[in-house]
Amino acid sequence: MKLVPASFSRIPITTEDGEESSLPTGLLKWAAQDSAQSYTVSLWRAEKSWVSLTAEEKAEYGKISSETSDFPNLEKLEYVNETAVISRMTPEQKARLAALDAAVDEAESDPEQMLTWYTAMENRAAFIVSLVTDDDDDLGSYVSQLTFAQDISGITETRYDLTSAFAALPEGIYYAAVAVETDGKTAYVFSAQVNDEVVGIQSPYNRMKMVTGVKWDGATAKWDGRENFTGIYQIDLYLVSSSGENRTYTFFRSFSMPGQYTAANLANAVAAEKQYAFTVTAIADSTIDRELGLTDSIPSAYSEVYHPSAGTEKPSEKEWVDISTAKQWIALANVKDEPSDGASSPSKQAVAWSKNYRLTADIDFSTLSAADQTKTKSIGTVTYPFMGEFDGQGHKITGLTLSNSDSGLFWYTGATAYVHDLTIDSANVLFSDNAAVLVHNNYGRLEKCAVVNTNITADTGAVLAGRVSRNYGVIRESYVQGGTLTSNTTSSVGHAGFVGANEEKGLIERCWSSMDISTQSAHAAGFVGLGYGGTIRNCFALGNVSARTHSGGFVGRSVYQGNVYENCYAAGVVTVTEKEGNGFIGGNQDWSFFQYDQSEGITNSYYNSTTDSSHDYNATGKSLDEMKAVDFLAALSGSESGIWVQDSEYNNGLPYLSSVKAPETAQTTQITVNIAVAAYNKATYSFEQSGDVISVTMDSNGNTRLVDLMDAAQAQGKLTYSYSTTSTFGRFIHTINGREVNAPDGWMFTVNDVLSNVSASLATVKDGDNILWFEGTTENHFQGPHGISFPVKNSSGRLSPPKSSFLPWPLPRMRRRWAKTTSCPPIWTSPASPSPASALRSTPSPAALTGRTKPSPRSPSPAQTK
Repeated sequence: MKLVPASFSRIPITTEDGEESSLPTGLLKWAAQDSAQSYTVSLWRAEKSWVSLTAEEKAEYGKISSETSDFPNLEKLEYVNETAVISRMTPEQKARLAALDAAVDEAESDPEQMLTWYTAMENRAAFIVSLVTDDDDDLGSYVSQLTFAQDISGITETRYDLTSAFAALPEGIYYAAVAVETDGKTAYVFSAQVNDEVVGIQSPYNRMKMVTGVKWDGATAKWDGRENFTGIYQIDLYLVSSSGENRTYTFFRSFSMPGQYTAANLANAVAAEKQYAFTVTAIADSTIDRELGLTDSIPSAYSEVYHPSAGTEKPSEKEWVDISTAKQWIALANVKDEPSDGASSPSKQAVAWSKNYRLTADIDFSTLSAADQTKTKSIGTVTYPFMGEFDGQGHKITGLTLSNSDSGLFWYTGATAYVHDLTIDSANVLFSDNAAVLVHNNYGRLEKCAVVNTNITADTGAVLAGRVSRNYGVIRESYVQGGTLTSNTTSSVGHAGFVGANEEKGLIERCWSSMDISTQSAHAAGFVGLGYGGTIRNCFALGNVSARTHSGGFVGRSVYQGNVYENCYAAGVVTVTEKEGNGFIGGNQDWSFFQYDQSEGITNSYYNSTTDSSHDYNATGKSLDEMKAVDFLAALSGSESGIWVQDSEYNNGLPYLSSVKAPETAQTTQITVNIAVAAYNKATYSFEQSGDVISVTMDSNGNTRLVDLMDAAQAQGKLTYSYSTTSTFGRFIHTINGREVNAPDGWMFTVNDVLSNVSASLATVKDGDNILWFEGTTENHFQGPHGISFPVKNSSGRLSPPKSSFLPWPLPRMRRRWAKTTSCPPIWTSPASPSPASALRSTPSPAALTGRTKPSPRSPSPAQTK
């Protein structure tokens, strides 16, 4: 019987170490044979059987030693049934093997240390060989033997897809023999002929059995696990478009899970208003690959389609939890990650953050106690994102301060999250990492939300914005009005008024920002700092941008291709201290690897021509007068009527959005605030007034911080102060009126005789307030004078007003006060001890003004924080 040469079609892959390889598919191909009308495909399974060594072979095994080999135990291991030895190991022996495996992995990570790797492998082999017994199953070798699997006859073409046949057969290594049929009868082939003419010539089909049972459980992908599987599962996530028979699947991203798991939580991979499906591929580990010759399975069938449906139920059909106070918010944000009801029950965080909440009143965070101010205000984590609905019902949040342990009111909002109809007014924010005022990472849907008159200080932060740090989901009909984002860092990117980074497939539409940006970083912008492949349409930015380099009026930089900017404009002016201050998009820096055309995806978009742009990037420059003209409204609207409107009495005559509140200019009033400064004389153990009490009058938009007041006082020549910026702690005040105070001591302050529980960058001042800066030291236990009447200064220069009203707080009273303002016991320092005042943003203490971390003897005082 003549066999026809045949081969399995293969697909190219790149292995984990970067090498190019391929995997077989079930499609078998062969060349047409003269006069052949049909063919038979004969499938043969190569079963690897364990054959014990003979007595003579065992004797040879015993002769392998260090005298005959550099690595004798590695050679001996080739004859050991490792699976059998491992199966009977004690827990202690398995722990020892795990440690040896770890040593091999560590040595393997350094390709220049081959000898170290061989030594680690030899030590592992020696341990296993030491456990070999005289049992026949311990010593032997795998021998491949062909067994008949199936004949498929009557094939008239020169190819045949065996995928379904392999799915019905046990997994293993298969060879396929093709023979020409005569008279339409099955051509029978024998194992000897397959061994001689196929094995060794044909690359076999050696895929594991396909994973089954793939399904969605909410945002969790699940599948049926393989028995005793020690490899990994690869989950490939696809975006699905269209429906029914016309569905198309576009690969999105991959994830890996160890073989003992049969589920993967994809809540922070899927986003609102998109459809998803997934497949699962089982990938063998090295042991299976070596002993059975298998590599991986073919991908499973596609799962059913998952479409996160956020906020689609009728409000009357939902169960709501009402929130009316800041304390209730704090309780929700600080739910613990512990079982809700027994060891195997869901986490309390998963339960709490999947419910639906609504505001029933305006809430004021300034009413929180000092102890509550130290707790996080951020709801949701990467493990348990917020997955429910939050309905602000048009209410307002005021008095909000956010700092180190806060990443926004929400940290993670998942695919089914729906946050809407909420306003955050006059917040003050001090960030040192990726963060924003409303949401850090959004995968859900945010609609009809506003951030108004908010100040953001970020000297060590990364991707920052007025509303959302990173958007993977959907944002609609929302705005950021007024306020500032200020940063001295030169190493960050992505500072913007609305969103720091619009990630792949993120959607923002019908939104605007008027926040001003002042940063020493690159790729800052009035609207979005970084574009990673998302869509922004029908949006505008009014804020001015001042940055170091490569920044834009609307977008800082399109990092990857696939970004879409449609019907957008930037009316602010961009200035940079280095280069590439562009009206619409900042562009790539010279060293960037992403040097594609930045204009790709920019259509019908405009910028203020006052900016001296180096590149237009397919956006059109227009003067503000031209933007106020009727024809500009028509051009911006294009074929979409009703989205854009224009009225000379709103938005300074510029176009705005019909479905979103029109921008308003913040109203200012004059305020007058008194400032006194008290230095501490360590020789006399008393406070002494430094300079005269001053009155500072300045314009206020209703959200004036102490640092704004200090800037105004310095600009008016009434005092001097300076600060330092560190990568760890950001900005802190160290000198007032020429008097430098360094750790462990620090400048501290009271507002109206009350020690502030937030930093100078967060504390607000209003008309008529009295501010006292005092030098907190270990000698005065970081207790300032109190009861000051403004102004006061006697002939000696010491602060001792009439009726002894200006005195240091007694230590017992201070201890009682401290005990009431924190959940942690106070640590009272002696002059030789580290000072609590030295900790920037530390847990509130007599010396601490805000923050999250344990006091550090070498860090600046929280009172110094600017």
